[in-house]
Amino acid sequence: MTHFSIPYSRIAEIPAPATYEIRSGEWWLHGSLENGEARSWGGRHIITINEATGHFTCEGGYGTFSYCWPALSRGSEGLHAFLYDVDFGYFMGKASKQPHRIADHDATVQSLKRELVRDRREGWLTKENARTLWTELVDADDGNTDEMVRTLYQDGGWSERFDCSDPSVMVDHPAMRRFWGEVWKPFAAEVLRPHWEAHRAVVEAAKVAA
Repeated sequence: MTHFSIPYSRIAEIPAPATYEIRSGEWWLHGSLENGEARSWGGRHIITINEATGHFTCEGGYGTFSYCWPALSRGSEGLHAFLYDVDFGYFMGKASKQPHRIADHDATVQSLKRELVRDRREGWLTKENARTLWTELVDADDGNTDEMVRTLYQDGGWSERFDCSDPSVMVDHPAMRRFWGEVWKPFAAEVLRPHWEAHRAVVEAAKVAA
């Protein structure tokens, strides 16, 4: 059987996306109340939403967030309406290229110390074992959570205590939380919510008509 290919090209114009500019920041006073100077700090963020392709992009001081939600994944909702209803974890899991959950080093150290104290009080650890594990924890506490956990797991006592699960206390990435509060929430309330309300009105009207 002979196989051959014929090159071809198809060109289609894609409608321009909606583009928005958001400036976020805060005012602060430099100097005294009487003689001080009001100054501002902030960032510029450009958001594009393409209803035709499902592409979303936000570029600004907190980094770049982007993802494509094709129509099949959104049902009958437009992209504006769909994005209004997403939560922090879902949005960051799709649009962020960096993990939005990170280990909190100080909280992890304090959590491990509390567990050692509780286990010693309840008799799960001898005084000698508790002192040994406490010393290992203090020695491994170098400000790097990942390295600390790896160091502790080299000792059988720690890996057995946590059944080889990661004891790190995870928190939302601070910069991503600031983006969510300073940029995304105001944008969603002002720009996305009217689209969501319009979609809900259509859905409710269809229910009544049925």
